[in-house]
Amino acid sequence: MDPQQYTPTPQPNTTPVPQAMLSEKKSSPVGSIIGTVIVIIILIFGGLYFWGAQLEKEQAQNDQLPFIPAEQSNDTASADTSLDQVADIEADLQTSDPSMFESDTSADMKSIENQL
Repeated sequence: MDPQQYTPTPQPNTTPVPQAMLSEKKSSPVGSIIGTVIVIIILIFGGLYFWGAQLEKEQAQNDQLPFIPAEQSNDTASADTSLDQVADIEADLQTSDPSMFESDTSADMKSIENQL
């Protein structure tokens, strides 16, 4: 053979791979299990957070509403109560002295004018 015609092809460097390197490439399911557990824990905490926020919102709404007692079934009882209140107011008006109110108001107005 002619040396010009024969060109040896370079052989790739193939060295045997040790058995220890092959075993390292195997993936274990522990990493994916840990990741799944972490995601589940985060979802649980998020749900508890939103649930607590909803409970606080409902509690705030309940605190803002005034307590309204049940109406009396007997209308005459409520009418008697309002009549008693009207009578009390009229009695207070009869005992009060309007001139004393006017003098107190005038004194207050004068003190305000002096302060300004």
